[in-house]
Amino acid sequence: MDPEDISSLINSLKISNEDSSQVVFLGDDLQERSEANLRLCLSCKVIASKAINRELFRVQIPKILQLKHKVEIELIGPNIFVLEFKSMADRRRILTSGLWDLFKNPLVFIEIEEGTNVTDLKFDSIPMWIQIHNVPLACFNKGCTELFGKQVGSVLEVDENADGYYWGRYLRVRISVRLEKPLKRLIRLQLQANSEPTMMLISYERLVSHCFRCGLIGHLVKFCV
Repeated sequence: MDPEDISSLINSLKISNEDSSQVVFLGDDLQERSEANLRLCLSCKVIASKAINRELFRVQIPKILQLKHKVEIELIGPNIFVLEFKSMADRRRILTSGLWDLFKNPLVFIEIEEGTNVTDLKFDSIPMWIQIHNVPLACFNKGCTELFGKQVGSVLEVDENADGYYWGRYLRVRISVRLEKPLKRLIRLQLQANSEPTMMLISYERLVSHCFRCGLIGHLVKFCV
């Protein structure tokens, strides 16, 4: 049954006095085990206009993610899956490595909080690494990198070398971008009040299924409405 159908059914139920008075408690031991199990899980949504076959997803995902250990996968909603990892290292790498995709369809991974139902899962943003090019040399530092990253999305991580420096051909920052908003292509920077603005170009690493007409992630130009 579709999660939205379940939610509507629950809302339409008439609860009797007997039903409303009965509350089930997990108990400390069962709750601890449930929480420990949840910490090894991630939920994933495939951003695609068509339904993704469950068996196809199960076969392809371990290859795409290059997992070192086994993972259990189950479909829980339209193009929504739960992945239970056997290794916390695998789970952590999936969350921090950048943008993943299944046959050019973006994959959004999120952590599952305790007490969350399928209908509570929010796949409204996606993390990715971006490069900022044509940056003035005076701005190759952490503060400027964070400031520029905030113009594109929510800053998650700033890339720096082993010595803590940021020198290079471009700045690199990991951000979370809202899926309902078009991607920015440039940042206008004015260093001084009377100077000409510098156009800093944004490059999105491993970007797939992006429409250059509307700027949104999840479809190509030929499918843009």
